Amino acid sequence: MASAVEVEQTSPRRTTAARRLYSSGKCAVCRHPERWRVELLKAGGASLDALASKFGVSRDSIDRHWHRHVT
Repeated sequence: MASAVEVEQTSPRRTTAARRLYSSGKCAVCRHPERWRVELLKAGGASLDALASKFGVSRDSIDRHWHRHVT
């Protein structure tokens, strides 16, 4: 089994901004500069796939955000 260091070294390198974005413990949608638009469109019935494509966030992140952070 590969160690964490070996796995990290063989994975594609992320830009500094991408590492900063994913390294914080906060939800990807909560950090997104257009969070309000994601939430508004989701509330209006937009599909997860359409939102993921439009805003560059995974559909799973949007779904998790919707269920955990939106009341």
